[in-house]
Amino acid sequence: MAVIDTLKKLEDLVADASHLPFSDKALVNDDEIVHLVEELRMDLPKELNRAAEIMQEQENIIGRAREEAKDIVDSAQTRANQLLEESEIVIQAKERARAIIQKSLSKQFAPEFLNRLDEIITFDQLDLAAIKLIIDIELRSLFKRVKELGYDITITDKAKEFVATKGYDVQFGARPLKRAIQNYIEDGICERILAGKIHEGDTIAIGKNPNADELTFK
Repeated sequence: MAVIDTLKKLEDLVADASHLPFSDKALVNDDEIVHLVEELRMDLPKELNRAAEIMQEQENIIGRAREEAKDIVDSAQTRANQLLEESEIVIQAKERARAIIQKSLSKQFAPEFLNRLDEIITFDQLDLAAIKLIIDIELRSLFKRVKELGYDITITDKAKEFVATKGYDVQFGARPLKRAIQNYIEDGICERILAGKIHEGDTIAIGKNPNADELTFK
């Protein structure tokens, strides 16, 4: 900025100078011109160095951004490959399970009976993601009822996972989920309403206590 300021001073000096009659030449003070030129000679290298530093810093920032972007892409690609491998393993396991089931059915039933069946469907075990989706569906009805009473509800993913683990059974699948929602969520809300800890118009925030095997209600 010092160079620009000095150039502005030079422009002003020339603009304000007296002009010779019938000529474009101007009368300026030599000392002032020399002084301003000297300022330019001193400031210009500093400005150029500063500009070079700024350009270098920009290149460094761009370089770091490219490295971070590459790391993100590499990480995403690695994760995608892992998911693909896991998916292939799951597919192979399911195919192996169907083959075992088909072989077992062939031993138990006559071919004439099996040929009358249109299709044999193998039901897969529900995973945590599917259980959480079921919880969301079940909670909609609960949230609607609580909303009609004058309360809003928010619930964290950790709280949903807690209820999912409590309400899922390998043998019975997702059937115990409704009872888990009633025991851990509905009962907790009712207790706090009856105790006067929450009031009409409040938002009930349901979370998972990180230090205990229970939900929190705020």
